[in-house]
Amino acid sequence: MLLALASSSPSTASNAAQITAPAPGLRLPTLALAFALAILAIRPDGLYGSPVRDLAWHAHHALLLGALAANAWLFGLHRSLSWPVAALLGAGLVSTLLGTPSPASTLSASLLALSALALPWLFGQVMLEPGARSRFAPIIAFAPIASVLLGGLADLIARQPVLDWHETLGTYRLQGLAGIAADLALLAFAGLAVALHEWARRGRSWAGLACWLNLVILLFTGTRMALSAGLILVLLYGWRAPGLRARLRASSRGLRTSLGLALLCAGAYAPILYRRLFSGQGGTIGLSGRDEIWAFFWHEFLESPLFGRGLGAGFAAGGDLLNYPLPLPHNEYLHLLVLGGLFGAACCLVAIGLWWRELRARLASEDHPLLDALLPALLVYAFTENILSLPSGLGVFAYLGVLACDYRTRRRAPASASGRLRRRPF
Repeated sequence: MLLALASSSPSTASNAAQITAPAPGLRLPTLALAFALAILAIRPDGLYGSPVRDLAWHAHHALLLGALAANAWLFGLHRSLSWPVAALLGAGLVSTLLGTPSPASTLSASLLALSALALPWLFGQVMLEPGARSRFAPIIAFAPIASVLLGGLADLIARQPVLDWHETLGTYRLQGLAGIAADLALLAFAGLAVALHEWARRGRSWAGLACWLNLVILLFTGTRMALSAGLILVLLYGWRAPGLRARLRASSRGLRTSLGLALLCAGAYAPILYRRLFSGQGGTIGLSGRDEIWAFFWHEFLESPLFGRGLGAGFAAGGDLLNYPLPLPHNEYLHLLVLGGLFGAACCLVAIGLWWRELRARLASEDHPLLDALLPALLVYAFTENILSLPSGLGVFAYLGVLACDYRTRRRAPASASGRLRRRPF
């Protein structure tokens, strides 16, 4: 469904289509990457009831890495955006030599951590087929909606419930076929960011619908930090993007209707969200078990505060305590402190800043509002979620990579038109 939608989405203008349209018939690496992004909407093990949650995690990462490798082989790499990957490699090496590696930080766990944490930044490095934006944007924007629809179908045939019920609190959360509500929230946050930016362009009327639906999905996941990050994103993007403001002024009647429906949904879900917010002991703010997780990983950090416990520590060190296939810290700052210590975390954060600055310099000016709005939203989101480690959060980074390739392709239109961007047959 998502792939069919992407193949039929129009370009913004005829001249842009002539510049960015790919050769007749999408190439195999492009189709592989489109498929890998589309199935982020589902958790494969949920289809047949397997309790092994990390099956989907491994499957999604393997597909994305393979598709990116194929695109890199065919279209090439952009090496100036390699700062975060280099910092991760350096932090892992320094941690192994000078730190106190965790016994759980084996070679396989370290390689797993490196591949997962490097994946978001690889999207900006890999060149894509011309015209990728018009293909990939609808896939990312509609992935959460597809997840909910497919989850409803799976619920009807008694495969997996589309809602996560909590009988003690009397609350429910929308989880779709993404596995859990937090994963669907990450997916909806990415879909919202893409839909907002696409809606600000002409000829993207579908993005308005995707934008409002993703907002509603984000609300009904009941994920508090995701809602906060989404609100920051919408407010900052609306402030910085004149194209979006023009669209809203042009559709004032539809805007009033959409806002009214959104407020009705928010009012209906507000009591449930309130019960989740104050679900802690004695009516205090509930952290959904994160206080235990953070305490454990903070202790891991204190075992080697300068140089860390090794790349694999964030994935494997908490297995005995948490009894969970992917015992991640649910805080990316703490995650970096555990794996690389103060030295490694500082190197990674500086590298991410350099990556962001380089990416901003390479994007078109009309794409800057999205980047400026995403930065604070993601910084807030990272305090309570594994936004760099979970596959459902990768849609944002995939779209940023698409934007970088889209602008570079337009600037190199003569080379693109004559086929010189293509390196090897595939």
